Formats: sequence, C-alpha cells, structure tokens
Amino acid sequence: MTAAIRDLSLRVGLVGPSRIGKSTIVNCLLRSGESLLARTSVRMRWADAPTENKIQDLRDELEGRRVSGQFEPGAMCGTEEPFRFRLKFDPGLPDAELHLDLLDHPGGWLDPRRRVDEERRLRCREFIATATVLLIPVDAVVLMETVNNPNQRHVPRTLTLSAVEDVVTDWARHRHRQPGEPAPAIFCPVRTESCFADNGGRRDRSAQLLARVREVYGPVLSAIRTEAPRTRVQHCPIDTMGCVEFRSGAWRVPEGTRGAPQFLARYRIRRGPDGRPPELSAVGADDVLALVVRHLFDLGERALRDDALDRHQVAPQLAEQADLDAGLLLNLCYRTSGRRAQWRAAARTGLAAARSADELVLNLSRQLKHLAEADLGSRVRDLCGEACEPTSGPEDWPRTTRSSAPRRGPGGSARSAG
Repeated sequence: MTAAIRDLSLRVGLVGPSRIGKSTIVNCLLRSGESLLARTSVRMRWADAPTENKIQDLRDELEGRRVSGQFEPGAMCGTEEPFRFRLKFDPGLPDAELHLDLLDHPGGWLDPRRRVDEERRLRCREFIATATVLLIPVDAVVLMETVNNPNQRHVPRTLTLSAVEDVVTDWARHRHRQPGEPAPAIFCPVRTESCFADNGGRRDRSAQLLARVREVYGPVLSAIRTEAPRTRVQHCPIDTMGCVEFRSGAWRVPEGTRGAPQFLARYRIRRGPDGRPPELSAVGADDVLALVVRHLFDLGERALRDDALDRHQVAPQLAEQADLDAGLLLNLCYRTSGRRAQWRAAARTGLAAARSADELVLNLSRQLKHLAEADLGSRVRDLCGEACEPTSGPEDWPRTTRSSAPRRGPGGSARSAG
C-alpha cells in the first residue's frame, strides 16, 4: 500500500445532543452502504472487531423496536462512552484501500458546563474540530411539533444549540486554515417519518422542515458562512426507522428536578401497505453516505495523484545522478562500488512505480466518476445559499434528481434507493 493511501483516514465528526440518535445515524449509514455500492466494485468492511460488534448490537436494537411495536427514544440510555467506528472501503484496486473513522460520543460532552473527564472531552472536541466531514443531527420532531407552543423557548436548550454552535465554529475555523481541503457540513434531521410522504408518511411537510432548520439553526449556519465561506452545507433528512410516526408530545420537567422542561414525544410503529408487517427503511441515509464516500474517494484520488507526481520527479533525478560525470576518481569509485548501478536500478524502479501510481489514479478516478454520477435523492437541499462561495471537488457533484422513495431489496424488504 502506498504511503499516500496508508496515512489517509477520513474523519467524520457528529455534533448533537444526547439521545438524538447519533449511534442510530451511524447504523443507518452502514446499512445503506449495501445499496449505494451495489453497482460498483467498491466494498465496505469493518476495520476492527469492536466496530463489527457495535454495529450488530445497533441492528439488533432497531429490529427489537420494530418487532416489539414500541419506539420510545426518551427511554433509551444515551451514549455513555465515546466509540470510534472504523471502516474500510476497498475499491477493488491494489494498494488503494481507504479508511473512514466516525466518532460517537456522549452528547453532554459538548457542553463545558457538564462535569466530565476534561481530558477526554477535549480529545473529543479536537477530533470533531479536525474532522473532514461534519454531520449535525437535528431532532425533526422537536423542531416541527413545538411550533406556536408556549414552551418553544426551550427548544434551543433541548437541542444544545449554543454548544453545537461553539463546536461547529471551531470546526469551521480549522477548515478555513485548510483551504486546499474542502469539507462538507451535513445537517441530518432525524425521525423525519412524519415530515415526508415518500416512505409511508401521510403528508409532505418537507418545506416546513427545511424552513425550521434554517430558522432554528440560523446561528450555526451563520458561523459556518463567516468562518469558512467556501464550505458546502447540505440538508439531508433521514427516516430513522421508516416504520414509525409521531403520535403526541408534551413538555415535562424531569421528575425530582427544577430544571427546564424537556420535550417528550410518543411514537407508534406503523404497518406496511395492506397491513403487512412493519419494515425498516432508513430513507435518506443513502444520500448522506454518498456525500461522505464521494469526499473520501476525492481525497484518496488527490493523495494518489500527488504521490504519482512526486515519483515522476524523483525517478529522473536518480537517472541523472547515475549518469553524472563526477570526475575520473569519483567515476571509478562509483563504478567499482556499484553505486551507479544502484542509482540506475532505483531510477528504473521509481519510474515503474510512477507508472503504476498513474494507473492507480486512473482507476480510482473511474470509480469516483461512477459515484459522482449517482444522483442524490429529492430530499437533499443546499443550506449554503448565496453567502457561500463556489468550490471545486465533491461538493459540486449532482445534487437532487432522483426520488427518495424506498425500493424493494431481496426478500421484499424496503431499502432506500441508491
């Protein structure tokens, strides 16, 4: 494996409050990988056993909710310890394996007012600040079901908006210092089953959801535009399960406390058409993963291209050194010691490596082109607006041309279109 690829690892940071479903988002992304990459030679694999075990646990948990007919996010325990999901993307090319790291962490760690292990909290903040892709989960139910409610003033606290803004600002400042490495920020409204009519929902409130994200997260968007105006900001809503819908909600002060009220939502598991059993269908996850994978492959192609250029520059230098007239004595010394033969061999090896690197860049570019031509779903929107400057690279690929309606996979299970 070339050093250019061996040292390349795409970091994906998640920024959101506790119990918003960061772990579930990761699970949805990994599940959607099968359909997204189905028509390519790219394969996604676990990079270590802990990641595989964690994903299996998350899948079992989602299936348990579906089978039990119950979905109560507030009753679930939030993430208590940070966990790094490690993945590998194999494009079917030698020496071109790409790595992807996603950090899940306790949402409360974003808030400096919380008493946590300060050293670990700072390491978490550093990971997010240096992430190449930023995912910002948004609780769509809190946004949509609290409009015109007297307790709407508690929405920013519920979403830890100020802490999210601080972390995103740090990330944007870091990206501004890396102008040669464009990085997308993706807002991911979750639990959006009651906002769209393309996955079993009864009505389409997608326009209202987009407006609410822009309204409530306005300070966060403003921070990105101010600190890193070349960043492309996307809106990619995700149906967490697909077979659930919002029933009712109420603001309640947690028992035994005098704190601010929290929004408690109730859901129901809905059956499929014609009364069929409910099926998991995380529509929208494909779009997020597509943006992440495109960016990963773009970085890989850039690294390989730079590596090939370096090799093309070094090989002629070695050949020139081997043929250089250093004078009678040094020429004799170089010839008898075998030094010139070593230089010529190194030049031939370097030239062969440069040609091999060229071929690798070409093949990876073909894979990248295939992913770039895959249309994103109709849910995806650009939150950047006119304030953001245009960039080149994966952010300029096609945006929204296909329907987000789920398609049926083997066995009749619903999957998001890829």
